[in-house]
Amino acid sequence: MAENYKYLAAIHGVDVGDTDTNTSTDKSTVVPQFGDPATYSHLTAEEKDKLTAEMKSKHKAWAGGIQK
Repeated sequence: MAENYKYLAAIHGVDVGDTDTNTSTDKSTVVPQFGDPATYSHLTAEEKDKLTAEMKSKHKAWAGGIQK
């Protein structure tokens, strides 16, 4: 029962003193960012759509997966 309370406290951000609990996040990933629309003015509509789809897929992967 005490382990259950300890677990619940840990998932809510309380420092329970255990070193084996991995609560750190990976800060090394780079957040995908969309560029300035003016820099893409030379692209055709098809090229823009393709680039937008690629960026959306990168952003969804970064954000934690594809939403259903």
